[in-house]
Amino acid sequence: MRIFETVTGVLLLFFLLTAPSTADIKSIKIQSDDRPMILLQKFGLTHRAYITVAASSVSVTSTLSPPDLSRQGVFLLSEESMPEVLLEFQQNPDFCILRSKFALLLFTFRDLSPKWSFNRSFPVMYPSEYSLFFANCDAGSRVTMDFCTELLNTDG
Repeated sequence: MRIFETVTGVLLLFFLLTAPSTADIKSIKIQSDDRPMILLQKFGLTHRAYITVAASSVSVTSTLSPPDLSRQGVFLLSEESMPEVLLEFQQNPDFCILRSKFALLLFTFRDLSPKWSFNRSFPVMYPSEYSLFFANCDAGSRVTMDFCTELLNTDG
């Protein structure tokens, strides 16, 4: 009985002393999709947050050959930046959002490993509401991939 009380006390102390956190994990399958932009997830992040993105089983088919892998990628966009990005599109309809100074580029398909996969964590320094997008600025190409996001707010 004493061991149980000691273990219970240690566990209670551990949970009281560790910082609260919130997390969200989402998996998405994209199959032969030619849309120019796909909203992957929308979420709020705090001062101390991390986002992990993983893409696997990636393939690109194109009616134009070869596809431009630097024009396909994943980026974060804060809610505050949305009007600026819309203005960029209005000024130049052929604009690729992956080149926007308002988009936080996480990776392009050019960054994929030789196994056509990607898995990396990124710290997020500014609290905000964010949207995570996949952009395909390479007209005529279709993308297939398994995509997973993990979001972690470490300050509760």
